[in-house]
Amino acid sequence: MSLPLELANCTRDTGWIGCVDFGTAFSKFAMVRAVDREELTKSDVQALPVAAGPDYTAANEWLLPSVLFVTEDAILFGEEAQRMAIRSHGSAREAFSSPKQYLSTDDFDLYDAYLRKEIDPTGKFTPRKLLRLFIAHLLERAGAHAAAGELPWPVPLRLARPAWDKKRGKEGEKRLQDLVIAGFGLVDELGSLLSKAGGVPHAAALKALEKAEKPAQPSGGMFLTRNGTASVLEATAVAANSTRKRGRRIVVVADIGGGTSDFGSFMTPIRGTKTIAEVKGSSHILKQAGDYLDMQLLRLILDRAGYVSSHPAAQGVSRRLLAQARSNKENLFVNGVLREEVGEELVEISLQEFLEDRKVQEFVQRLRERFQKTLVIAKTCAEKNRSRNGLTPPIEIMLTGGGHALPMVQDLVNDPCLPGLYTPAAPEFLEDDVPFPFDGVRRQLAVAVGGAMRDLPSTRSIEVVLDCAPAEAGGS
Repeated sequence: MSLPLELANCTRDTGWIGCVDFGTAFSKFAMVRAVDREELTKSDVQALPVAAGPDYTAANEWLLPSVLFVTEDAILFGEEAQRMAIRSHGSAREAFSSPKQYLSTDDFDLYDAYLRKEIDPTGKFTPRKLLRLFIAHLLERAGAHAAAGELPWPVPLRLARPAWDKKRGKEGEKRLQDLVIAGFGLVDELGSLLSKAGGVPHAAALKALEKAEKPAQPSGGMFLTRNGTASVLEATAVAANSTRKRGRRIVVVADIGGGTSDFGSFMTPIRGTKTIAEVKGSSHILKQAGDYLDMQLLRLILDRAGYVSSHPAAQGVSRRLLAQARSNKENLFVNGVLREEVGEELVEISLQEFLEDRKVQEFVQRLRERFQKTLVIAKTCAEKNRSRNGLTPPIEIMLTGGGHALPMVQDLVNDPCLPGLYTPAAPEFLEDDVPFPFDGVRRQLAVAVGGAMRDLPSTRSIEVVLDCAPAEAGGS
């Protein structure tokens, strides 16, 4: 089943830019017209509802659950995979969830090893193969919605990534590019079958994957590169949403996702200029975020019920709780208490109990430590970039990602534990911001939208040395 247009090697429409935000919990996609920021209008900023398919309705059309489920006959994606995982809790089956973790592993054998039978009963799929299929599903949905919205497709892409260390960043980007190149090839082979209810049959998936192992030479314009890289740091992408006309500010970004918490500081330009500067040394990452809290809640529930997760009697319960982990956490934070039936027992956990748990407290401490390292650099940058009148640029704190509303994340603004005046900020996509259809998940889409902006931060960087004046370094 081939599409008339070969997406893997066709010419890209350079009038727009797309950004793939492959998330641990949810994946997103946005397109922005490739013009000067001040020329953008509402119609030039498009988040695509990649979680909406022709045969199903997603819980949130803008957020595609990063989940696959291998049934006996087919591979399911996103919302359909997530529902199957919940229905299958009584069996020995598991979803392939949080797949982004495989991009940052140093174990290449794990990336290409066959999966446990609980995830893949066929014994034919590896993490690399399932990840390629997932990205293909996302790209097929993006292409379909772009066509429905009369937008060009395909367009040059940027790939959002966490602030991995140098070695892991290089390997992570290599894997991301491989997934997208192979993904377009899979869309060429499978087309709309990637989004049909009931999933992609194993035989069709394996045949297409075999062809994707030897893809045609990808289009030279598939990725929009800068300094030799097609990726953009998640915090840097968020900062692209912070340019407004009111002059110089220091923006501290805390992007709290499912798998990682990313921090960075940026200085907006003075009136009349356009360059956003990244503050060197301010980028930090915590390799724990919302999913870590999900795991701690699961641990507390099992412990309260007297279950040991590794015991055979607890495995069915553990699978159910794992499939419901995110919704259980949301219920706990919204209602202040979680009641969950586990076997013959009704377990009740209060929000206060959860927040006072030792492991949760340790996470909060690590989160604060990373954030405060970024904030200290931001404060130093502000002090060393006073105006001619001696005024210090204001410092804004912008919380984004799916974990932005968690109480310990909100406390980064409400009680940063560093003296000073800080103003909460929200992503603003246009100079004169207007409502968008996706405003309910604007903070979750900040990476995808910002990553698709033509002009990103770091075109010029500010180096802050704590005991002397800052130096400005030129970039490309």
